[in-house]
Amino acid sequence: MRLGSIAAATDLGHVVLMTDSEGVDDLEISAVHALLARGVEKFVYATMATSTRSVPQALRDRRLVLVNTVDPSLAAPAVVPDDFEAGRTAATTLVGAGHSTGIWLVGAVPTCSVPARQRLAGVKAGLRAAGLRLAGRVPCGWWPDESRGALAGLITDGWWQRGPTAVIALNDRLAMGVYQAVTASGRRVPEDLSVISFDNSDIGRWLEPGLSSLDLPYFDLGRRAVELLLADGAAPTVHRLRMRLRARASVAPPRPRTPTAPRPVRLPAADRPS
Repeated sequence: MRLGSIAAATDLGHVVLMTDSEGVDDLEISAVHALLARGVEKFVYATMATSTRSVPQALRDRRLVLVNTVDPSLAAPAVVPDDFEAGRTAATTLVGAGHSTGIWLVGAVPTCSVPARQRLAGVKAGLRAAGLRLAGRVPCGWWPDESRGALAGLITDGWWQRGPTAVIALNDRLAMGVYQAVTASGRRVPEDLSVISFDNSDIGRWLEPGLSSLDLPYFDLGRRAVELLLADGAAPTVHRLRMRLRARASVAPPRPRTPTAPRPVRLPAADRPS
């Protein structure tokens, strides 16, 4: 976001002053007043994670654009990632590769998490359009050790026998834990399990095989916000920016399943045909 906002401001002949409150309310208020004291008249208010947040009172009557957040009580333009469409893309990518009844979601979906709820809604919509639904969910925290532990427990309980063919991880850290659990079980990505994720962080490029992930458009978020801020008459609407799929090697068609041959039943001597 920082680089995108600087690029847009430079192109339009302006200078950007930035402060970071580290999520501390008192620091945020102090930073706003410091900027106002320096004569700043136009503001971009951004959060690191997509959220719903109340804008500080000192900014509510200023020229303002929100980035990665929405304040329902404030009539101001906002620029956010389109997590819903990203979820739909994740689902349709797997369906297009041939996956159907064995698609699982990994990651908790707390009510306070806007990205999680939007991504899940998009996933469900994408599967529903194909006449499908999730085979199951693995609710766990959004860190590698948590997804690794949760999936390893399922694998120990016979998860592979339930026919999973693909996983949609709600972020790249979760996907990393999935890779680790799959490898520890003696299986491989994508030969035994396809994996697709969100964020397109450095993790996606470091994993082997490379992780297919929906890109968080940080640069474009910052650029679009400054363009709106400096434009005349920007409407107080929410602008949703596309999260592009960065396709790598973690998605492949599911392997054909070999039917399990029925075991012969040995009848008691009295029941055997003569």
